Amino acid sequence: LTGLLNRRGLAGALEACFQQPGTDARLLVIDVDHFKRINDRHGHHAGDAVLCAVAGVLRGAVRQGDLVCRMGGEEFAVVCPGIDADEAWALAERIRTTIGSKVLGQSPGKDELRCTVTLGISRGFTSVDALVQAMQAADAALFRGKKAGRDRTVPADAKPGSECNFEAATL
Repeated sequence: LTGLLNRRGLAGALEACFQQPGTDARLLVIDVDHFKRINDRHGHHAGDAVLCAVAGVLRGAVRQGDLVCRMGGEEFAVVCPGIDADEAWALAERIRTTIGSKVLGQSPGKDELRCTVTLGISRGFTSVDALVQAMQAADAALFRGKKAGRDRTVPADAKPGSECNFEAATL
């Protein structure tokens, strides 16, 4: 549907990425906020258009060499080799604000479709085998962001309860 890698394709692409010694990466997990509402209110065709538009934003936002994947449903992932915590934060925020500011499609009634996303960022990892732990850490951060109100970026190493103030804390 989106033209992105799937989970299996991501694992294969990571094999090539980590063949160079000393390579590390960070994982961004992106979830479309309240996606079920889009499908319920406007139909699955409109939901599919939103997913494709989100995929397009992701492709346009990432750096050359980053791996973009649709994990399933309304969840996406980006693996960013050779990126530090500050760069990962900046990329995640660029993705979040771009998606939040765009019209991502039209409903059958010609209403503009917009959405927000919540992102979790893993700590650095250095192998395909470590992807599972990175995914768990990024998912836990994403869940904290959803619980704190959605439309936010949360690093895995953030202190619980501080999810609301990341942007102000990094300025």
